[in-house]
Order: sequence, then structure tokens, then C-alpha cells
Amino acid sequence: MVDSPQDVDYSRPYLHDLQIFPEAFNTDTILVNGQTNPQDLISLSLNCIVVVDRAPGTAPPTIRYSVTLPIEDRLFAEGALRDNGVSPDLSAEDGIYTGTVTFSIRRVEIGDFQVSVEGYHAPG
Repeated sequence: MVDSPQDVDYSRPYLHDLQIFPEAFNTDTILVNGQTNPQDLISLSLNCIVVVDRAPGTAPPTIRYSVTLPIEDRLFAEGALRDNGVSPDLSAEDGIYTGTVTFSIRRVEIGDFQVSVEGYHAPG
């Protein structure tokens, strides 16, 4: 979820310019032990980058992602994006949060998976 620029008081971090790549996977072309089987467990990885604006003088926010298959209301992965200069992040504290999102599916689990990204200020 990317908030709109109408949140001008920065009650939440403002997330924008979300990039997710690759945008699609063709699981029919991914071999497991040299073959394809409907029950294969396939590990998928994608990169996620989002620009985060926050009010001046505030602590860095927490940026979380989740991967779901909405038609099944099922969660496949969740975790944090980081702005710490450790790969895949290029530069610490530049407001660009990155991460490698990895999740596993059975080959028969097809559909439009959804990646959601949300930002929160640390409590306190």
C-alpha cells in the first residue's frame, strides 16, 4: 500500500516510487531437479525498492512488506525493507528502502500475488 501525498503532516511516513522486479514469473519454465511437476515447491525472489519521506528530525521509520494471494486470503511472506547500506541497499539513510523478498509456492499455485508495503513510525 502506498499512501497518497495528502498525508502532509507526516503522521505516517510517505512512501512513493515503489519498484518491484521482476514483475512476473513463468513457473512453467522453472525446473526442479531437471523437470516440472505440479507439486514442485518453487522458491521465488524479487527486489523491492521504495522511497520514504519523513518529517525532519524524526527517527527512521519501519518499512514492512507482505506477499499475499488475495483470492485465497493467504500470506506467503512478510518482512522488513532496510535503509542501512547493506546489500541490496546501496546507501545508508538516504530514504531509499530496499530488500530481497523471497517466498515459496507450489507450482500449481498460480494467480496475481500482491506485494504490499507499509511504513510506521517507531512507538514512543
